Amino acid sequence: MSYMFPTTVLLSVIIASLTHTTRIARWREQGVFRRQALTQGPLSGLLLGAAIIQILVGLLQGLVMLVFGAALLQLSIDMPGSLIALAVMALAAATFVAMGSFVAAVTRKADIAGYTFIFELLPLAFLGSFPEEMLPATMNAITPWLPTSMATELIGMLFYSGHLPENTAFHLAGLFVYPLIFTLLSTRKLRWDGSPGNRFPGWTQ
Repeated sequence: MSYMFPTTVLLSVIIASLTHTTRIARWREQGVFRRQALTQGPLSGLLLGAAIIQILVGLLQGLVMLVFGAALLQLSIDMPGSLIALAVMALAAATFVAMGSFVAAVTRKADIAGYTFIFELLPLAFLGSFPEEMLPATMNAITPWLPTSMATELIGMLFYSGHLPENTAFHLAGLFVYPLIFTLLSTRKLRWDGSPGNRFPGWTQ
């Protein structure tokens, strides 16, 4: 249970991004972006607010799971390290919220967006939960680059030792770069009215 606990906490954080994915796709289907474009409020602010709310929801779910592990499972958890791990959990949540925005940008229907997000999330969470000695060499060349692997290693070390691993800079850089990449891709691909030819306006308002 101690071994799987960091992965469980991380999954409880990032699974909340599914709601964000389907919400953005549904808003586009319902013409919310078209109506928002006619107001004085920037469309980018609408999406940023939705993303921040979903990150906070993910953090709350992760915090509940953390309390559950400490109180009920009686795991030996370093509490100061766990507080630092909340920052890592926020980065992980931001990564998958941004990924969800990109998925919503390239799919036409909310239900398809949800299926696509889960189809991508589950393998990432699965592969990111295994140590190097349990995977073949070919997979070990890939898994360190997965955002789930980066977050799991950071969270696990902080939970149990209160210290960051030696390759912290690499992991943190990845958790900063991934959401930036997905956000940039989303701004280029998101169709505000659901049609294939119109780019999403309002990001610079």
